[in-house]
Amino acid sequence: MEPKTELQRNAVVAARRKELEVYQRALDIQWLNNRMEDGRMGRCLALIQKEAEMEKEFQERTDHAAIVNARAKKETALGIEVAKVQQEEACQLLRRHYLRERDPSLRELIRKLHAGYVCRDLKQQILQNEYRRLQNKADEEHANSILRNALYNEKELREQEDKQKMERNIQYCKEIQQQLVNRQRVKQCQYEDTLIEKRMLDDVIRTLADEDQR
Repeated sequence: MEPKTELQRNAVVAARRKELEVYQRALDIQWLNNRMEDGRMGRCLALIQKEAEMEKEFQERTDHAAIVNARAKKETALGIEVAKVQQEEACQLLRRHYLRERDPSLRELIRKLHAGYVCRDLKQQILQNEYRRLQNKADEEHANSILRNALYNEKELREQEDKQKMERNIQYCKEIQQQLVNRQRVKQCQYEDTLIEKRMLDDVIRTLADEDQR
């Protein structure tokens, strides 16, 4: 029903505005509730993630500690074993020393062994000196061979150079002789040409003289 008076229309507008405000307030409250729910969900997820990371870190530390403990136990056992071996070796050395000092036959055997070692070392030294002497001799002979080859090659090279020089001189002399022969031939040809020209000139003069006498 359409309101008739201005007062009624204003009352209707005010009522509608109030309804809209109530509805808007309800929407705002719902939006705030949703935001709060989202925040709580995010905090829960972050807390779960952090707990997972802490559990992983604790597991890694536990595993590392177990590895370190196992390694320490192994190293300790190895150290104990090495100490036992060293102790046994020391006991054996003391036992051998005691036997050497107390048993005359062992002392004599040790003396002979020592003398044998000395003779062996002396023989090895003699062999090394002999080997060094032979090696030096071989090196010296090799050096002398290289020197002889170098001298022979130098002599052969000098002889080859002298031979080539002699061949060049002989060739040069042959060329000079050939040039002289060629020059002599040229002179001979020129002389013969001159004689021919002179004979022809004499014939011409004689012919002219005969004609004049006639």
